[in-house]
Amino acid sequence: MGQSKVSTEDLLRMESLDDRRKKIREMSEHLRSILSPQELYGNPELSRIDQVKLGYRTAAKIIALKKRLNADPNELPVIDFMPNFEVPGTVSILMVRPILDVLGSDEQKKHWLPLIDTGRVIGAYAQTELGHGSDVQGIETEAVYDPNTKEFVINSPSVSSYKWWPGELGHLSNMVILFAKVILNGKRIGIFPIIVQTRDMTTHKLLPNVEVGDIGPKYGYAAKENGFMKFTGMRVPKDNMLSRFFEINGEGEFQLNGDPKIIYSAMMNVRTFLLISSAMILAKGSLIAIRYSHLRTQFKDEMKVEIPVIQYQLQQFKLYPLLAKVYVMKFGFVEIESRIKALTEEVKNDDFRNLQECHILLCGAKAMYTWWANSGLYTCMQCCGGHGYSQYSGIPSMIQSFTPTSILEGENSMLCMQVAQHVLKCYKHLSESKTEKLSGSLDYFKGKERLLAMEFKQLPTKVGPEFFMAIFQKGVLILAEKLRSTIYNSGNSHSVYTMINQKESIRLFELAKLHITAFSLQFFIDRLKLSQHLETKTVLENLSCLFAIESLLEHSSALLSVDVLSSELIATCKAHFEALLERIHPEALSLAEANIPSDLMLFSALADRNEQPYHNLYNLAKEYSMMNKVDLSGFYLETIRKASLEAYPQPKL
Repeated sequence: MGQSKVSTEDLLRMESLDDRRKKIREMSEHLRSILSPQELYGNPELSRIDQVKLGYRTAAKIIALKKRLNADPNELPVIDFMPNFEVPGTVSILMVRPILDVLGSDEQKKHWLPLIDTGRVIGAYAQTELGHGSDVQGIETEAVYDPNTKEFVINSPSVSSYKWWPGELGHLSNMVILFAKVILNGKRIGIFPIIVQTRDMTTHKLLPNVEVGDIGPKYGYAAKENGFMKFTGMRVPKDNMLSRFFEINGEGEFQLNGDPKIIYSAMMNVRTFLLISSAMILAKGSLIAIRYSHLRTQFKDEMKVEIPVIQYQLQQFKLYPLLAKVYVMKFGFVEIESRIKALTEEVKNDDFRNLQECHILLCGAKAMYTWWANSGLYTCMQCCGGHGYSQYSGIPSMIQSFTPTSILEGENSMLCMQVAQHVLKCYKHLSESKTEKLSGSLDYFKGKERLLAMEFKQLPTKVGPEFFMAIFQKGVLILAEKLRSTIYNSGNSHSVYTMINQKESIRLFELAKLHITAFSLQFFIDRLKLSQHLETKTVLENLSCLFAIESLLEHSSALLSVDVLSSELIATCKAHFEALLERIHPEALSLAEANIPSDLMLFSALADRNEQPYHNLYNLAKEYSMMNKVDLSGFYLETIRKASLEAYPQPKL
């Protein structure tokens, strides 16, 4: 489809993904070799129970494949998340293992990690409760320490305390990391994680004093066993408390061996994974839609020749901003992941200076990136026309699987509120001249006077992403100043709590989204500095400006409200946006293809490199649709035709 000027090597250097990309391609080829077409394409037509069974069989094949490839435990999720359906056991790898690795003692890690890495033990992450969601401080499940037996007695005191939603819990897991309210000598000492074995390791039968079940059908995640759990006096040894940083010692006293904030640092892994998941799932969707848009012709030009739909401006208008967001999310993930890795080492030495900053980056990026991915997938599906709604396009299954991410690991709106309040806190530091407390993504607050002096009336002759970055930064600064003045005004008749949650929450929400957009664009700009290939850097700069203008237009109301923008600038930005679509168009397909190491990851009839989408759709429907493997004529005669003959004897055929 044309010769690209984009350097894949330069892109990989910017993303720090050279080694991972090669490994992903290798693993995807192995995976495709062990899964049959029926397993890959027949899954949506199976009953839920059969989907779960298929998941078990796939998980078994992947365990054998990992052994054959001698896969590093840190690379295990790469294989498990490749199929186009949920593979059982991923929660054990993604959530349970990191918690054990960070919070477990050397003895606990030595025992449990090899069992998890080999699939012998499959764990569930039991934090969320039926009546409290992900509010850790609201957890009701009790673990009362019995000094006579040196055990915890675990109880669920109310219906709202039942664990609800933990993945793998229904039938699969045989242990859980349970977050419970630990009570010692009648006094609550806090919420702590405890290893609880729930099933016999040989027979897989449920142990006494614990009730476990599946929570029922959901929107998507059919093959994932999300479960509930109720405890009635279940006893577990005190040594099952993850004890690297806290424990009940031999004298029955609670002993803290580090800062309690270490618990949260260990839980950051899942949100970090959601960032790259958001980027990669939208990368898949946008590649499918862009490729298919090159192949799909619709309506004739003046020469009576049908035109590929990608040539239409509206198709580019819908798809190319999604491609820009893919790169924003990828670069954002790379930057945030590097900070989380550094933080992991810092907290081991009781250094928590960067914990709050990493927390805010994760909250904001998780919220916006999952929103972008979810809404973007719907756009991709629609851009493929009617064929996009076929499961064989590969897009509907991604939508069903990814939609819950806006809720899990923190509801997105609430995460944004945490971001906004952090911005206000940092503005307070600025107003009190405590600039030494300003760092990370809000370091630019130190340049308040310079930002306030900047005016944005028209586009410069040579416009780059830095121009738009300054607009967002000034918007955050002024909006933070106005909100802090309004919320903390001593003349208010309302409390600060009321002002934040009932009077100004919409504007705080806008503030958060502006800040998230600002630091995401900054990470993109930082990555551009690593480019060593002029043509690649140029097209990426165009892509970053496309993202910036789309974001500027989306948040124009908030920016206009603080006099950062003018209506004239908005008009010229719209014109420049259209010009950018034309500049990006020649390289858009290459940029989309550079995101996916192997076509085997797409599972799409529309985007196969054979460029035969209609043949692919026909062949898959004919060979693998279960409706084509049954004869319903007899059932029709017994039902609809019989009823018609009885109700209406005439007319005869």
